Amino acid sequence: MESLQIDKQGMLCLISLQGELTLEIVEEVKAKFEDIFADDWDVLVINLAKINFLDSSGIGLLVATNNKAKHSGKKFYLLAPSEQVIKTLKLVNLLHFFDILDNEDDLITVMPD
Repeated sequence: MESLQIDKQGMLCLISLQGELTLEIVEEVKAKFEDIFADDWDVLVINLAKINFLDSSGIGLLVATNNKAKHSGKKFYLLAPSEQVIKTLKLVNLLHFFDILDNEDDLITVMPD
């Protein structure tokens, strides 16, 4: 999948997504996330700055990933969600559910020791 990039920096795993996070690609993204969960990391950050549309399956993927990370004792953050993502998460009353980093400079605050 061209719209997914994975960058591992020590114990931090940064996933950057772009385009639309919809039913058409969620299964493929979910499979990549399963591979990521098999890796060793402490902090998972998903960059949503370039997501221009998010449907219910995309929301479900983010919620499930958040839950899985937290139940595994890992930290999970959304990085710089686009205005559209923020609107969608507010609409479904889930914005408060996620830990959000406003910009890439905030990554330094969540880097594992």
